[in-house]
Formats: sequence, structure tokens, C-alpha cells
Amino acid sequence: MGYCTDTGIITPHMHDLLRDCDGIVLESNHCPDMLQNGPYPNRSAQDPVERGHLSNPAAAACLRDFGRDVP
Repeated sequence: MGYCTDTGIITPHMHDLLRDCDGIVLESNHCPDMLQNGPYPNRSAQDPVERGHLSNPAAAACLRDFGRDVP
């Protein structure tokens, strides 16, 4: 089981470790486009990256890649 929170990015090393797991929990909590174009102060738009939150698109891309490994 892989449990990955507050990472900001999935590094190649993390990707390799998670790939071997039978189950994965990924924390993701923001959409970069909504932060940049929404009604949020500039500081709020920077917080997820500074505090290490994985974006929803980054989490989805990681999981899509793992789906390709299934025989």
C-alpha cells in the first residue's frame, strides 16, 4: 500500500515506489487553472505549490500511467 500526501510533485523515485504497490492513496486538492483564473488572492494561488499539495491533474496523470502497467 502506498500513501502519499503533501508532496507537491511525484518525483521519479516516488513514481517507481508507488508503481509496485497494490493500492495507492494520493492526496490532491487543487486545480491550477482554477487558482490562476478564479477569484482567489495571488497569495492563495501560490499556497498549494509552496505547501506541497499535489494538483488534481498531476494525481490523475500519475494514476493514468499506472493503469498502463496492468496486463
